[in-house]
Amino acid sequence: MQERVEKERQKITSKVKELHQFLEGQERLLLDRLAKLDQEIMKRQEENINRLLEEISSIGEQICELEEKCQQPACEFLQVRPQV
Repeated sequence: MQERVEKERQKITSKVKELHQFLEGQERLLLDRLAKLDQEIMKRQEENINRLLEEISSIGEQICELEEKCQQPACEFLQVRPQV
């Protein structure tokens, strides 16, 4: 009877260790996936920031051009054609 109890105890202990190893493997796998997702998110954020900075720069240039045109006398940017 004692031997049977000991065998069951060893079987349970073995199974628990096996499950523990499986869970550790799953944890590593999930942490690796999470790290890859984090890198992808950071990459996309950088791409979006760079795109927005380019758009801001382009808009800034357009504003400067419009401000320069607004400072010119009206006759320079309005084309007035004499009537024939």
